[in-house]
Amino acid sequence: MGIFSYFKQRRANREILDRLYGAVMAAARSETLYRDFRVPDTFEGRFESFTLHASLVARRLNMLPSPAPDLARDYVDRIFSELDGMLREMGVGDMGVPKRIKQMAAAFLGRAGAYVDALQSQDRAVLKEVLIRNVYASKQPTDDCVEKLIDYVNAFSTTLDRLTLDAFTSEQVSVNLMATPIQE
Repeated sequence: MGIFSYFKQRRANREILDRLYGAVMAAARSETLYRDFRVPDTFEGRFESFTLHASLVARRLNMLPSPAPDLARDYVDRIFSELDGMLREMGVGDMGVPKRIKQMAAAFLGRAGAYVDALQSQDRAVLKEVLIRNVYASKQPTDDCVEKLIDYVNAFSTTLDRLTLDAFTSEQVSVNLMATPIQE
C-alpha cells in the first residue's frame, strides 16, 4: 500500500467513525428517552444513554465478520477521544483529564459488558436490573418507564442485528440507527 492510499483509507475511516458517532449521539439524545422513558436529563443520564446506545453498536460490530471488529475498536477509541475533548472544554485541567477518562472508560466498558450479557441472557428481568442500576442510578423509575425502555432496547438491538457492515459504513448510517420504533 502506497503512502497516498494509506492516508486516503484513514480519511475514509475517519468519515465513517464521524458518521457513526453522530448517529449514535442522535439516537442517544432522542427526546422520547427523556420525556417518556424518564431517563434522567442530566450529564450522567445523557452519558448513560450514550453508553447504552454505543455499547449496542459496538456489540453488533463485534458480531460481524472482519473488518467490523476493527471498526468497533476504532469506534470506541473515537468515543474516548471525544470524551477527552469534552472534558477539556468543560475546564478539566490537563492533569485531571487522564484520571477522568480512566474512570469514564471503566464505567463505559463495565456497562457495555453488562448490556451485552443482559441481552445474551434474553431475560427481561436481567435487562431490567441492569437498566435500573445504570440508566436510572440517580432516580427511581416507574415500572412503566423501565418496561418501555426495555422494549426500546430490545427493538434497537433487533434493528442493529439486521444491519450489515455496509449499512454501518454507508452514509445512511443515521437512518439505519434511527429506524428503531419508539413506542410513544
